[in-house]
Amino acid sequence: MNILLFVKNMPYSGPAVRFGALIARLTGASITLLFASEKKDRAAAEATLDQTKEALAGIPVTTKIRREKPTKAILKEIQTGQYDMVVLKARRAIRLRKRIGGKIGREIARQSSIPVLIVKEDRPALKRVLICTGGLEYAEPAIELGARLAKTAKAHITVLHVTNPVPSMYTGLDGIEETLPELLQSQSRISQHLRNVARSLSDLEIDAQLELRHGDVTDEILREAEAGHYNLVVIGAAAPHQRLRNWILGNITQQVVNHIRCPVLIVRQPENS
Repeated sequence: MNILLFVKNMPYSGPAVRFGALIARLTGASITLLFASEKKDRAAAEATLDQTKEALAGIPVTTKIRREKPTKAILKEIQTGQYDMVVLKARRAIRLRKRIGGKIGREIARQSSIPVLIVKEDRPALKRVLICTGGLEYAEPAIELGARLAKTAKAHITVLHVTNPVPSMYTGLDGIEETLPELLQSQSRISQHLRNVARSLSDLEIDAQLELRHGDVTDEILREAEAGHYNLVVIGAAAPHQRLRNWILGNITQQVVNHIRCPVLIVRQPENS
């Protein structure tokens, strides 16, 4: 596994560097540090990379410096096919209108064909992982990668699926957990999806908690992420070429990343799907 880690400067990039290092150590991955800027200041770039490497002791590290716009440089590196994940630092947005990680984070999250890990705050360990299934057909890559990372870290896994608001037939029930067994016995598309999720986790020999929520997708993800004190949230997304689906799911992803504090891993459906 090879991780592409974009470094802007230190200490700003520190949380992304440290969490990227955590993932690399868990998976035995190597890291390529990328510094990209339109400014002609190689000495500053090398100083930033040298400082960054100190936090990556014991991990195979390669460094690259590009004199061009960061977004363009990152996407060029991704397109080489050498990487399995890209890691970026993002500011924590306060206003709803703020976008994920500014222009760089937004464009990479939208165009990247590989998983994008966006980090805002330090998370020293990987003990609790929340996997959000997203669109039914986009769940498998997110579940597989999220589950494998959690299994390697021996972390607790919760798989969350959010549907439309509770149907009138369930009005008056004390908790959504009471409806889950009934739903799993039905032949609905959601039921089949959740059974497939359970089967996939079983194939990976992973025990996970399955949660079903009814309501606004963004609100429910944020509520669970905050209440569960997760170290990582994993979200499935459509392939970059699926523009309409990306617009719909992208809005959810953007709002989640805008307001969540823990790292978010965006896992896209393969391009050929």
